[in-house]
Amino acid sequence: MKKTHNFQIGQHVKVIDEDCSGEIVDIQKDCIYIICDRTGMTLHFHPGKLIAKTNDEEKMYHRYYHQNIENKAPKEKVRKPKKEKSPYRIINLNKKGDKAIEIDLHFANMPHKYVRTKHEILLHQLEKAREAIEYAGSHHIRYVILIHGIGKGVLKQEIIHLLKGMQNIEYNDAPYERYGKGALMVKIYGS
Repeated sequence: MKKTHNFQIGQHVKVIDEDCSGEIVDIQKDCIYIICDRTGMTLHFHPGKLIAKTNDEEKMYHRYYHQNIENKAPKEKVRKPKKEKSPYRIINLNKKGDKAIEIDLHFANMPHKYVRTKHEILLHQLEKAREAIEYAGSHHIRYVILIHGIGKGVLKQEIIHLLKGMQNIEYNDAPYERYGKGALMVKIYGS
């Protein structure tokens, strides 16, 4: 098999004609998966859409990244344990003033304890989605945006299965302009 690119896992790349760069986490035949530096989402691209960051950019990234890690590490040992941060963010959904809870269900962006297996991660993500919907309903917020990301579609399908079992809601893909194909919007009736 002829190798058509020189990318490696762990390498930092930029996406041509898009405001996106990140670290390669997986390489398939005609698809390279990166974790976007800006959003933290796992995205996939054809190798022809990617270019390697220059050595200077790579050095600057590593210097910044390692400096921040080194600066934070000692402070975390001295600090008191942090309070668990709420994953909910209230946003203005439209010009009418409708509010929505936006929750990023990417595991890296959620508070969690002692969750280890893929199954436990999925159950944790579904629990957080359910909690967000219940919270919105009890606080008279009519919309919830569930950011599931783009991957193999397992989380999205499980969220849809969860939503089908709920009453007084409807769901659709969230606005493409803002979320791409990586989110669902739940509308809650009776709020």
